Amino acid sequence: MGGTCSGASVKGLPKKILIVGNSGAGKTHLLYSWLLGRGDLDPVPTDSFNVERVTSDGGVYMMWDLCGRMDFRLKRRQFFHGTDGVVYVIDPSSDADDAVKDLITVATDRDLSVVPFLILISQRQDVKTDWIVKVQTALKTHKSSTHIMGVDIINQKSIANALSQLDKMFTPANGLHS
Repeated sequence: MGGTCSGASVKGLPKKILIVGNSGAGKTHLLYSWLLGRGDLDPVPTDSFNVERVTSDGGVYMMWDLCGRMDFRLKRRQFFHGTDGVVYVIDPSSDADDAVKDLITVATDRDLSVVPFLILISQRQDVKTDWIVKVQTALKTHKSSTHIMGVDIINQKSIANALSQLDKMFTPANGLHS
C-alpha cells in the first residue's frame, strides 16, 4: 500500500525536494525567491515547515522548507521518506561544527543517503575554501551525486543559478530524470 507515493518519482509528478540547514541560513527566502522569481523578500522565519510547488525550466518540484531550529531537527525525519533530492543551505557565520554535524546526519540517513544533494553556502560573506573542504569531507561517504556552490540569497541571478544547478542534477545525463 502506498507504493505509488514512495521511492523514485513517477514521470510527470513533481520531484520532492527537501530544503534543510541551520536556522537563519536563508532557506525560506530561497524557497520563495524560486517561487516568486524575485529576491526582494522579507519572509517570516519558519516555525515548522513550508511546502510550495516550484516550476523551473528543468522540472517541477514540491519544495519542503524545514525549520532549522534544534527542537525541530528531531521532527524532520518524518519528511524524509520519498525524497528525490536535498538542498542543504549553510550560513557560514553559524557554528561550523553544528552545521557539519547536521549535514552528516541528514546525508547519512537511510532515506536520504542515495539522493542527490545540492549544498548552498550562503554568500552573505565570502565562501571560504575551508567551508567547501568541511562540506566535501562531511559528504565523502554520501552515495549519490553532490554539488557544492555559493549563493547570494538576496541576488536573484545567484538564486536562479542555484535552481538551474538543481535542474542539472536531474537531467538524463545524470540518470536521475524520469
